Amino acid sequence: MSHNQIISISAGLFTVYVISVAIKQSLVKRKRKLNNRVLVLKARKNATERLLAQCQYIPNTKSISLILINRLLVVLRSLLILSDKKDSYQSQVASLVIVSDRIKREIRESPYRISSIISFKVPTDTKQAIMLLRLTKELGLAIKHEYSKGRITSEQYRSENKNLSLIRLMINAENLISRAHASFLLGKSGSAIHILDRGIEYLGHYNNEYAIITLKYIKEIRSEIINIQKMKHELKAFDLAMCKSTEVELLFSLKRDFSNEYIK
Repeated sequence: MSHNQIISISAGLFTVYVISVAIKQSLVKRKRKLNNRVLVLKARKNATERLLAQCQYIPNTKSISLILINRLLVVLRSLLILSDKKDSYQSQVASLVIVSDRIKREIRESPYRISSIISFKVPTDTKQAIMLLRLTKELGLAIKHEYSKGRITSEQYRSENKNLSLIRLMINAENLISRAHASFLLGKSGSAIHILDRGIEYLGHYNNEYAIITLKYIKEIRSEIINIQKMKHELKAFDLAMCKSTEVELLFSLKRDFSNEYIK
């Protein structure tokens, strides 16, 4: 074998080696990218399932639940393609399709009414209120994401945002009323009035049925507290005047008694 042939074979082997290394690196990179994509999808799956479970804490969530279920179906179908656990994901997809059909039927039979939200009992506990506010914010972000992907219409996006905005309005307003009531019971009427003033300013930016009713209610509470304060001040002034009157009468009585004794 000539020197040139050896060089040619060596060059060929080196080329094969370089190509095999490049293919191996490409496969590793592709697998890493695939694994990262699966991790992202699993994280989105867990987050969506958590939101679905928490939807029960707020009213009129059938349409939002349907949006989240469709989002979950998209994620699970992607995982069916990319992951090895096809049986598990396939059964979840089948179950979600059944739930989705049931919710669609319920929405058709019982359309949305604003009264279903207004009758919602808002938590008076501040921690629970904060938890619900965070939930509505997360739901809003999820809906925005689905809208950006073209999975829901502009009308659906506006409708769900409107519902979530009303729920946030109710939570904030009821929490302000609860705090004002607590301050009043502690004898802090000034603080109660200040909190109610904040509520009046806050509700003044809205023009829906709930805001109008609640604004009127808060103004009535504020007037009652001011009237109670006024009555307390008047009663205190009356007691002070009576006390001074009694002291004057007692002083003159003592002077008369002293004068009588002196005359005797």
